[in-house]
Amino acid sequence: MLTFLISAFLQTASAAPLDRTKLAKTMLAELETRFDLFYTDCGRYPSTEEGLMALIEPVANCGTNVNMSNWGPDPYISQLSSDPWGRPWIYNSANPKNFVLKSLGADHHEGGLGQDADIVYDSDQPRTQPATK
Repeated sequence: MLTFLISAFLQTASAAPLDRTKLAKTMLAELETRFDLFYTDCGRYPSTEEGLMALIEPVANCGTNVNMSNWGPDPYISQLSSDPWGRPWIYNSANPKNFVLKSLGADHHEGGLGQDADIVYDSDQPRTQPATK
């Protein structure tokens, strides 16, 4: 699904300048949904160490029964994708009940404005909405 979103966006963007910030917000919203599915199945979000790979490969301690896993059965995403600037998403989870996922924008530095602004989802904050026209 995420690959389809990127592909569809790039096809429509060829007629207009590429708005990577808008694409990042759309991608982030899709990843939020995938992390929520993981949480529903496993009762927790992936650890910082597990990161986005936990959406592709089964992880330990998923579910309430130590001997069984509620992960999947299919991956939550088919492959890891970079942010629209070609850099990895930054994922941190301080505890099993929350996480922060972000892109540092075009400049790849904290903060910034416009295309350089960070695009952040914090599960303790209201949900990110995909950008609109």
